[in-house]
Amino acid sequence: MSATSEDGLTVHLALTSSPSSPRIPLKIPKDVPAGKLRSSAAEATKIPLSSIKLIFRGRLIAESDKDAVAEFKLEDGCVVHCMGKPASDAAGASVEAAGSATTAAPVSAAPAGASVTIPAAATA
Repeated sequence: MSATSEDGLTVHLALTSSPSSPRIPLKIPKDVPAGKLRSSAAEATKIPLSSIKLIFRGRLIAESDKDAVAEFKLEDGCVVHCMGKPASDAAGASVEAAGSATTAAPVSAAPAGASVTIPAAATA
């Protein structure tokens, strides 16, 4: 684990909706209230504050004014699991742009068992 600084510590946020994504480091003060920890985590992960759930050692970190570090025994370098779906403004736009650039129909557009016709120009 990394060395603890005098004024704070670093927790690592793991997105449960995307387990293969890298953990997001978040520097917090040692006396951070749980509500401020939740809002900082929501901002860092792009998960809306209304739907984010933070889990540490099997306990839900709920919105409160209690000191999150003392109450939940957060340590420098620990992993806090973030449940919720990130808002995907940039990702949604890039997917739409990629979809409009291709001429093939999406796989979900054809019913199961239906054949798909490929234009002759694409096979040449």
